Amino acid sequence: MEVRRLHPDEWRSYRSVRLESLRDSPSAFGSTAEEEASLTDKAWQRRLANRVQFVAEDGGMAIGTVGVLDEGDGITEVVSMWVAPHHRGQSVGAALVEAAVTAADEAGAKTMRLWVAEGNKPAETLYERCGFRRTGRSQRVRDDDPNDQRLESELERRLVE
Repeated sequence: MEVRRLHPDEWRSYRSVRLESLRDSPSAFGSTAEEEASLTDKAWQRRLANRVQFVAEDGGMAIGTVGVLDEGDGITEVVSMWVAPHHRGQSVGAALVEAAVTAADEAGAKTMRLWVAEGNKPAETLYERCGFRRTGRSQRVRDDDPNDQRLESELERRLVE
């Protein structure tokens, strides 16, 4: 397995793994495969140009992904974390989180945050093993959909003490 950063010209690869993640784990994300499948090529290019995005590959096949967004004031956010079902429990998630933390640290971030959907115990356990702790904050996964009452909790990891 190899974890590497996607370059802006690899937006098609990013689109492919992102849509696969949304189809596989729809309850883990705040958007849907249908919504994101309708994005234009330019939108995918902008998205990849405005974040650090990693992909985990095994034999050239994408088996996971994670993004890092700069939120300003020394804060970064982990987004779009996903590992293919047949590779879960094999340290792929930990390798992706470590890549994200390293990128944030190299960018001078002091704090890294993420949101995890309530009930996604495997993801929360992974994040806790990687040094993230609940902040006590929660929000609806999709505040734009009144029929979706799912909640997500914020976790945080201090990068600089």
